[in-house]
Amino acid sequence: MRRISGGVIAPKGFRAIGVASGIKLSGRKDISLIVSNVPCVASGVFTRNVFKAAPVLVSMEILKNNPTGIRGIVANSGNANCLTGEKGIEDARRMSKIVEEKMGFESNTVLVASTGIIGKRLPMEVVEYGIDKACERIKFESSSTSAAEGIMTTDTKVKETAVHYVSGLETFNVGAIGKGSGMINPSMATMLCFVTTDVKISHELLYEALKGAVDETFNRISVDGDMSTNDMVIVMASGMSEFSVVKRDEKFQIFQNHLKEVLNDISMMIVEDGEGSTKVIKVEVCNAPKKNLAEEVARRVGNSLLVKTMMFGENPNYGRILAAIGSFGEKIKPEKLIVKVNDVIIFEKGNYVGFTDNSVLKGRYVKISIDLGVGKESFTLFTNDLSYEYVKINAEYT
Repeated sequence: MRRISGGVIAPKGFRAIGVASGIKLSGRKDISLIVSNVPCVASGVFTRNVFKAAPVLVSMEILKNNPTGIRGIVANSGNANCLTGEKGIEDARRMSKIVEEKMGFESNTVLVASTGIIGKRLPMEVVEYGIDKACERIKFESSSTSAAEGIMTTDTKVKETAVHYVSGLETFNVGAIGKGSGMINPSMATMLCFVTTDVKISHELLYEALKGAVDETFNRISVDGDMSTNDMVIVMASGMSEFSVVKRDEKFQIFQNHLKEVLNDISMMIVEDGEGSTKVIKVEVCNAPKKNLAEEVARRVGNSLLVKTMMFGENPNYGRILAAIGSFGEKIKPEKLIVKVNDVIIFEKGNYVGFTDNSVLKGRYVKISIDLGVGKESFTLFTNDLSYEYVKINAEYT
């Protein structure tokens, strides 16, 4: 595996662009377009929020009806097109239709995504202008970075990555762009991730690879514990490389490992870019009786506002970590429990040790290790702290 430049245009057959249409008053890019030279096998994983945004519903429908003929993705930022009723559905379909008409694609071949403020109709005149502009520009210009810029909201950094595989005469690439900074929690969150690859693969195997990779990357991060209405991960495979995956064998595993790598890159960029965050926190839970219990304990600690603010203030009030663990109830056995912060023991088998020196909390990265001592299952969650800046960003977002 080798990292390469190019993001979503690194795999064979793809072009991308981002443009400013005027949705954002700042004048920053707010329309992104990714297209393929050939019909793609595609798959997606979407938010489980009951209030799914219009573009989520439309893209789910398109993928269900045409999983092997997808030609592109169009996305906007600055407006989520969520809680907008049937008109919102019409607007999302219109976004897809414009690209299909402008690019000469068949119907139901372009997926659609949105991110931004919930509860407002898209300014369709502005959106249509932006999509027209993107469709014209992509004919002579292609940039993964500009496409990544076009889906940013409170993000402070562009998020893109790509990896390359070669063995003999067989090669393939996987590239991705993403967005996300706040409203990040299990089942993904206010995040978008668009992945391209030139691997030859069936829809069924592509979905299996994507689902497994998402479970081990995006579903193991949390910024603030809130699940969004718009999040999705889409992968498109052009089949233009020599590498072919036809069954669940070593080649399937090689592809999934590369897919997992780019998704992990984007997910960790999201945690690093958490709104106003100053620390990245790794919560490791081990020796649990069941995996879901290990996950629940990790999330209770990782999503605890008291733990997050303690980390931001570098205040060694470690009882907050124990309180979060103990909130799980009788399944936690204090006499078996060992808790460490950056490898310094703060609780050991019924005894609170603590550590009054806050030096253990200094630095950008903090690890919380929780050994439940009652099984063999484990789970790891990545999260961050909660700062004054987070409150300011989200209080003044609209």
